[in-house]
Amino acid sequence: MPDRRGASAHRWIRPAIGLGFLLAQWLALPAPQAWAHATLLATSPPAGFALPTAPTQLSLDFDEPVTIGSNPLTLETAAGAPQALGPARLTQGDRRLTAAVPSPLAAGGYRVTWQVAAGDGDPVAGVFTFAVGSSPVPTGQTAANGSPDSPIMIIARWALFAGLAMAGGGAVGETMARRVARRATQAGATVPGQRPLLLSGALLGAAAAAILAWQGSDGDVRRLVDTPAGRLAAAELLGFAVAAIATAVSRRRVTGRRYLWTGVSLLVWVAVAEALRAHPHQASPVLGTALTVVHLAAAAVWIGTLLHVLLVARRWRTRPAAIRLLVYNYARLALWLVAAVVVTGAAEAVVLLPSPAALVDSAYGIALSAKLLLVAGAVALADRARRRRRGDPPTVLRVAKAEIFVLVGVLAATALLVSLPTPAPVTTDLALPPPPVGPVVPAGTLAGQITVTATASAGQLIIRLAAPNSTDAPTPDFKIDARLQRDGSRDQLALRGCGTGCFTARASWSPGANQVLLNVAAPPWRGGPALLDVPWPPRTDPTAVPAMLAAMRAAPRITIHEAVSSNYTGSIEPDTDLHLSGPEFLGLETWIGNGASGHPVLLSPPNADVQIIGLSYPQNIVVRLYVDADHRILREETTTPSHLVISTFEYPTGAA
Repeated sequence: MPDRRGASAHRWIRPAIGLGFLLAQWLALPAPQAWAHATLLATSPPAGFALPTAPTQLSLDFDEPVTIGSNPLTLETAAGAPQALGPARLTQGDRRLTAAVPSPLAAGGYRVTWQVAAGDGDPVAGVFTFAVGSSPVPTGQTAANGSPDSPIMIIARWALFAGLAMAGGGAVGETMARRVARRATQAGATVPGQRPLLLSGALLGAAAAAILAWQGSDGDVRRLVDTPAGRLAAAELLGFAVAAIATAVSRRRVTGRRYLWTGVSLLVWVAVAEALRAHPHQASPVLGTALTVVHLAAAAVWIGTLLHVLLVARRWRTRPAAIRLLVYNYARLALWLVAAVVVTGAAEAVVLLPSPAALVDSAYGIALSAKLLLVAGAVALADRARRRRRGDPPTVLRVAKAEIFVLVGVLAATALLVSLPTPAPVTTDLALPPPPVGPVVPAGTLAGQITVTATASAGQLIIRLAAPNSTDAPTPDFKIDARLQRDGSRDQLALRGCGTGCFTARASWSPGANQVLLNVAAPPWRGGPALLDVPWPPRTDPTAVPAMLAAMRAAPRITIHEAVSSNYTGSIEPDTDLHLSGPEFLGLETWIGNGASGHPVLLSPPNADVQIIGLSYPQNIVVRLYVDADHRILREETTTPSHLVISTFEYPTGAA
């Protein structure tokens, strides 16, 4: 009688696999943006600037009281070396977080990572940078884009690649062995079968993916769905787990094509997930992703198929003719796989390396050179095995065993490459710009999808560009052209780089209206022209913001027409109407609901009917308020990362 339990299990296993991979696909989608309940309003040292002297204290100001854990602040150099900090403490009604810097900081760039909890318990975290001194980025050797992963993550990624090869490549090898066995059976011989290492590979890959997910989330499982990188790690874990469960549940029934279907599905899914977080994807989202998928899939099939061939050959010791045919068929497939690995690997090197010199003067380049040597050795051994296919099986298998050991080294080199930062091109740009001197005019807008914020001060203009989701998405190669229009003339600005997406130039401002005309390119994101208004000189008036807040609190009813754009081309139509009281409006306004925060300046003449108030905050946020003679807001322009919000205000007649 047929095994009813096995048949029943097989009926539901395919829908379960499909459901699992759909869930994995959902996990790989970008996480929706969530607005935190505590907002960073100011930092000291000022974020994004180079200081002439080293700071003795770090200070962060928030818009509401916060709580902190055991390690809310960390300070490290641009290369990732940790720096000592004193105990962190809260002051100013728990709205200011401070920590002393006990030892003088050397010249160079620094990164501050902070994490607090808002009043509702939601964690809020971020990073800001500053520099000590104004020297250019070092040019002695190729720089690195970040810091390497921990040894645990490198080993776990090697195990993940090994599990993928065992599962995906083993399924391909099993199909090849079945064809040879079928021919032997037709010739009157019998050969024993060999199950592929699909279950073992899936379990190894699942364990490795779990370690990577745990390490990447710092032990906080909630972060797996909060970032694209975390969702990709969770998707890989789920993919391996689904393959392992499917194989284990129907192990007695899964053979032939079902092994191949399960193994190849897992191979494609994990290869795509790895490609979406690999270095080539960051450099070129379309080409880089395609190259990584082909490269990783070809390498996994090459290694996994060879491993399965060796396992089968051990069971076919008494069938030398079948072994020779199996090795010959593998060698023919391996030639195509080797070609795919070499071509895609060379293309990835062209995409990632800024110059041939990076092969010998960067950690990434040295690891890549080692991988190339290992691949060359494996190719030589594969060619030797192919030439000896008519020799005795023990000799052929000895060469194949040597090849598999070399390929294990290739996997280790691949895991190391994924974990190392890519080399950055040598540059003489400033690490960070010097801080502005005197009053500052903040300005902001969008150039297509690119966030543009600027600070204009005496003799200096600093422009910062940011792409959408720049934390997790690839950092584009920002290009910008800037002209200053004033007094009927238009002059080209000589921009100098001051970090990723940062440009600075000397600028001579004329009294009155100044306009900075920009043209921004940042492929693959959409750029375009942008205009920044720089009224000069700015004025300070400590009564302007309190008067505006008092007038808005007294407003019984406000109609707000709000227009939001994430791809600004010069104009947007209001798409939302809000009906609020003044206190309700201020309760929703993070940026202007906190008194004098935001370094307010007045950007209009004292006798103007409409006063313009400019405010700026860390993390690329600029606000401009247009206020009438009764201190009520008529128009608000807010530039935040990836969004431009323009709001106009209406008040009932006689409400002033």
